[in-house]
Amino acid sequence: MEQKNTHTFHVHGMHCNACVVLTEGELAEHPNVSSAQADLKSRSVEICGDFGDRSLEDIAKELTGLLSQHSLSTEKEKKEIPWKEFGIALPVAFGFALVFILLQKLGIVNLVSSGKVTYGTAFVIGIIASLSTCMAVVGGLVLSMSATFAREGDKVRPQVFFHIGHSLF
Repeated sequence: MEQKNTHTFHVHGMHCNACVVLTEGELAEHPNVSSAQADLKSRSVEICGDFGDRSLEDIAKELTGLLSQHSLSTEKEKKEIPWKEFGIALPVAFGFALVFILLQKLGIVNLVSSGKVTYGTAFVIGIIASLSTCMAVVGGLVLSMSATFAREGDKVRPQVFFHIGHSLF
């Protein structure tokens, strides 16, 4: 007679609803798992199944092998704030602000003037609009494609082909 127990594991790397669906689907493929219910808010998954007398760590290790993008653990994921990145981001942001002010003082880009829109203003707004629209529409496609090829070991070539095709057409 099978004895089904419920175990709760923390899912490392879960950040969106697609991760929830992916995690549940991949875990459900294990023959000893009768159900898997992931929760994005707590970044955990509740697994019901028969794993015998194995420890939670052994079960987590075995089930992690099924997951393509995440890992299971008995401990909550520790989030560290990457303070070193601020050392790069702040000077870059400050540099962009200085370049913007310089371009504005030279009269090349006058975005603040409310009475008149210049060609420079139209150009900058056009670039911003095209990049933000492109990122919103194509960003998910590029991320999905990148993840698929990265799992197969090819990280660069699909990116190059995508951007060449995107630029040409």
